[in-house]
Amino acid sequence: MAGGSSDNNTNDVFFIMVLVILMIAVMVLQHNFHFVAAAWKYLRIAEFTLVSWIPAWVPVYGSLEIREAVDFLKTTPSTDIVPDTVVAMDNHFARYFSWLPGLLLVALGVKRFRATESVTQRFNMEELLSHNLPLYPFVRDAAADHPEALDIDLDRDDPKSVRYASAMRPIEFATLSPPMGLEALAKSPKGRQYRQPIWDGKSGDVDWDLAERSFATQLGARYAGFAALSGTERRIAEMLVPRLELADRAMMGLVRRYARAHLPGLVGAKKTAGTRIDPEDLSPGRLVIFNAVKNALATALVRHRKECRIKAGAALDRQQAIDFTKKMLSDRSLKTIARSNPVKEAGRRVVAEDVMAAHGYVRPALMSLLDEARKSGVVAPVEFSWLKGEDRALWYCLHSVGRKTPFVEAGGAFAHWEIERLIGRSLNRPEVHAAIEALINSIRPQMPVAERSAA
Repeated sequence: MAGGSSDNNTNDVFFIMVLVILMIAVMVLQHNFHFVAAAWKYLRIAEFTLVSWIPAWVPVYGSLEIREAVDFLKTTPSTDIVPDTVVAMDNHFARYFSWLPGLLLVALGVKRFRATESVTQRFNMEELLSHNLPLYPFVRDAAADHPEALDIDLDRDDPKSVRYASAMRPIEFATLSPPMGLEALAKSPKGRQYRQPIWDGKSGDVDWDLAERSFATQLGARYAGFAALSGTERRIAEMLVPRLELADRAMMGLVRRYARAHLPGLVGAKKTAGTRIDPEDLSPGRLVIFNAVKNALATALVRHRKECRIKAGAALDRQQAIDFTKKMLSDRSLKTIARSNPVKEAGRRVVAEDVMAAHGYVRPALMSLLDEARKSGVVAPVEFSWLKGEDRALWYCLHSVGRKTPFVEAGGAFAHWEIERLIGRSLNRPEVHAAIEALINSIRPQMPVAERSAA
């Protein structure tokens, strides 16, 4: 993800800095070994002094001439100690004294293990969660609801259950009355037929019409552009748009086309039919780029007039206009415009508009937007865990992206989305037959044996 890319760059810089510091330290110490020798000298004096009292008749240690070694270290300046001396003494004494630092570490460990004064507070799991909530922003608002105490089965009338209940099983979805998404129709005076379940749980009959209507509600409203999105849907879109990847070639082509449309008017030349663009025909994202290109060209023209010493108000002659046009249509100039922040931000909006315009309904459009955003990095569902309480159907639609088998609460949207991606264009009618067939196949083992083939 975009954030992941920034973290990786930071880690690389830190690693390089550490390597540079280590290289400098090695170079300095190579030419100033007396600093290392001084540290080694006093460390060995402290170590040997602890056992210098051992008399000569003690086996092994008595014959090591420890006192002589201590006297040698005390009387020899650090500048006279060479690496060969360090290696020779360490090879001679290290095997007999390695237990000293080991014993020190054991003593510190025992002291640490037995210490109680450093423990300022003892936490249970609930207190530990509350204490660490600032570290986990995605679950911060859920901690007060205690979802672990709630029933895992969905209760559509309980907002907490809508947010925290587990995904429905196909048999639960099929026997729900009224079917999922048809609650409002069931409450209407003429909604009697919508108060029945898709499957009664006993026979082999499945109400195909109810199933189709229920799955169709999972698609959401017709997609009519960013401006028509609901608040929740717009929040998801705004979270995903900055993570979209920009194709340099596509952006260069767009900027070049808009530059060709603006340049004749700026330099006083006639516009040709092929370069005219009506701003009213542009999407919001493209309109921002269109205006940004015009502003960039106008700024460049002011600079060009100063460089050529053209008087204020004077028109460019034919050659000056040609030179400026060639300069601004060069790859270098177009790349500068394409990589400016306003154009890049609007470019991601254009990518989002194109991705979502390939769908007839909002939720499949947002599913494709999430799929596109994941091409530049990880976008985990936990980042929009708040969505489940606001729009459970959309939550499961997005949570099904990347799966081979969707959740049943998003089966209709998933089936429609797959068909649109397969044919490469939007569909204005819900295509949920694949979801209905999958539901029937899931509940068929629960039907009476004699009626399974009829379902």
